[in-house]
Amino acid sequence: MPADYVRSDSVGKVSRKKGQRRQGAGQSRADFELRRSFARLEANPSPALAAHVWSGGSKPEPAAIPTWPDDSAGDRFFSTRGIADAAGAPAIVGATLPLAREMATIPELWVVAASALVRAVVLDGLTVCHPAVSAVIALLEPVVRRELAYYADEATWDEYPESDAPLRLLGDEVLMDATWAIVGDDSLALVLAVLERCLDTAFDRPGRPASLAGRAAAEALIRAFPDHFECRAPGDEACLERLRATGRTSSNPLCDLVRDKVIAPEDALPVGLTILAALADLACTSAFSVLDASA
Repeated sequence: MPADYVRSDSVGKVSRKKGQRRQGAGQSRADFELRRSFARLEANPSPALAAHVWSGGSKPEPAAIPTWPDDSAGDRFFSTRGIADAAGAPAIVGATLPLAREMATIPELWVVAASALVRAVVLDGLTVCHPAVSAVIALLEPVVRRELAYYADEATWDEYPESDAPLRLLGDEVLMDATWAIVGDDSLALVLAVLERCLDTAFDRPGRPASLAGRAAAEALIRAFPDHFECRAPGDEACLERLRATGRTSSNPLCDLVRDKVIAPEDALPVGLTILAALADLACTSAFSVLDASA
């Protein structure tokens, strides 16, 4: 085949693609660059590059973190690592979202997605039902289902290959740090009652899982709490013994709620974020104890 024929055909293809883009029919230059950025991330994964791609190729604009008096419940809540990571994550509204295949296969995107969701409901004032939040939750659902499948098999849970899976990040880390901020030095039994009322209010919305109530979620949080923090207040051990008698426990309250069929697998992330947003509201006080603030 003559060389000039090959060259002519190549030019024709390029011209045709340019023409399609001008007419809005082909892949746009922006889409092309976007897919190339995700391909580069897949080849050389890193959380920083993942956040960069999510932000459309620019550095994410950090969210403002509220400040509260030292040692107050608000100070404890908003000083945790999970909130700091969330503040540095990309905002969800206007984010450049990956394709489902990219989300499923690039763990670094899970980290960015989890922190972005925390930012959305705690720092940016979005609800779990916001379309941008729902879109990210939907992208993460296959990853969450795979994570839950490992969790359900006790023989494989410790072998789960990804330490940065979404439910582990939200349940084991962010929610447990949030619970620590709420508990402070108070007795677990007293805080449990406050949590139950707080979460009953948070769950009082259309479309919530029928079996979900504030008591179930509050007890799941407190049952998992001793796997992360020491409980030394008077009456704590008696409270924990009572809770352990009513259900099995692990280090992750969201996985426990799914295992106990309180919520369905697809509800794990939305429920976890709803709980987190409610705890953030509860923690917004300059008082040392949420018991004083809620009295």
